[in-house]
Amino acid sequence: MFDTSISYVGESIEQVSEERSQSIDVPEQGLSSDEAIITIEKGYQYGNMQKGLPSGDFADVGEKVVFLHRDGAGGRAYQIDKKTLEVLPFCNDATCLHDGGACKSYQIEANLEQYRGELYAAKLVIDETRPFYKIIKYDGVDFEPVLSEGVSGFFHANGALYVVSPDDALVRVNLDGTELQILIDEFDGHWCTVFGDYLYGSTWSEVFRVNLNSSDLKKEILATTPNGMVTDGEHLYYFDKDDKVIRLDMDGSNEVTVIEEGVPLVGFAFDEQNLYYRCLAGPGSYMEDGDCYSLYKMDKTTMESIKIAELPYCIMGIYTACDYDRIFVACQDRSVAPDEYEGYRYHYYAVSVDGTGYEELQLPNY
Repeated sequence: MFDTSISYVGESIEQVSEERSQSIDVPEQGLSSDEAIITIEKGYQYGNMQKGLPSGDFADVGEKVVFLHRDGAGGRAYQIDKKTLEVLPFCNDATCLHDGGACKSYQIEANLEQYRGELYAAKLVIDETRPFYKIIKYDGVDFEPVLSEGVSGFFHANGALYVVSPDDALVRVNLDGTELQILIDEFDGHWCTVFGDYLYGSTWSEVFRVNLNSSDLKKEILATTPNGMVTDGEHLYYFDKDDKVIRLDMDGSNEVTVIEEGVPLVGFAFDEQNLYYRCLAGPGSYMEDGDCYSLYKMDKTTMESIKIAELPYCIMGIYTACDYDRIFVACQDRSVAPDEYEGYRYHYYAVSVDGTGYEELQLPNY
């Protein structure tokens, strides 16, 4: 539970207290919120981070990519050398026993995120009432908590940390964890981020935006009946009831169907130039149905699509890295029954974005 006496900003998405207008800057005179410049932060992996928590299983950190491998025992973190594709335990400590207690590779549970060169993650905490996550940040030696309070999700934007509390309040916090501002008391959004003045998000019934510099924090509905939504700061992409991918301008106008085939949210990602995706068999199909082994690339400008890889197992996650000629793909071997302890076995691939091939990542045992 967040302390609502700390820099209290709003009561609910329909109600705004007077304190809010005193604590948040308003746009410059003569500049409407629709005309405000949308800032796309170089190096932030928008496509990897907009799928809810747990999410963000791959984080691009300099010359390394940190990722979380999941099995029935929980999660283990690894690091990939982007030049050689060598995979090492995240701790990268030859003396470590990887016992799950002191080992840094076991301290990450979810929501890997790189923001302005810093690595953030979520750590699961079990108390007497219910499990919750705490935000942790890697200082180069160990993970340290960012907030004392638990969260149910978080993301970064515009030099701030945005947090959804366990009781569903949307909170804005400085990067060092100070100056909490409760923006919305009752918030039901998922797949959220902030561009310019607007918070963009989705529920299972609507795609919406909220002007955070308005005196009236009401949802502006941009689309209905989505199965998920992401945005790259230039367009919104949402999945309709038939899992077709629909593109909108950031104000909800100019609706265009960009992918007619059904696409699951986990099978969709983007970088600055392209969309990457896999397909379903049709509406209501299972995750492993359809063309789940083929990876496609679509040019955002021409909307021309090509197959860039045919992988051995069902694609269950696609992740991009900044200014890199490969994307990372997580696959599940669903041809055999899941192991009682580990569940379905995961395989990871680095796929060349030009379609020239792929390489399976070799995870060390520990």
